[in-house]
Amino acid sequence: MSGSSMQLPEFGDTFCDGLISGIDFGPRREFVLYVTPLVWDGHRGRHGSELQVRFGSISNLPEIQAGFSAAATRDSEIGSVSYAAEPVSRPGNAVVRVTFERSDQVIVIRCGNVTISPSVRPTPDAE
Repeated sequence: MSGSSMQLPEFGDTFCDGLISGIDFGPRREFVLYVTPLVWDGHRGRHGSELQVRFGSISNLPEIQAGFSAAATRDSEIGSVSYAAEPVSRPGNAVVRVTFERSDQVIVIRCGNVTISPSVRPTPDAE
């Protein structure tokens, strides 16, 4: 991309209270987290359309695989997804913290890139 620089996506509170609807590892040092966010309409919350958060060029993949395979994280709600305060994340070197509802577990993802997009995986109901 000439004339523009890559930027890290913003998480905001998009993922707060979202359900982890799936995870995928690979093909190399990649991890995809599928989340169904909670969307509020006044006092009523409903689950919105599934999003996928792709982390590439991960340097601590074994830690992430262990953390997300733990029973506490499967079928869990996310507390937050955010960039760590230190070190400061930048394109090519991001440090992302994932926290969980009803748990003190924190998973730190050290990666080269992060993308957020609508999910493209088929849902079980679509079969």
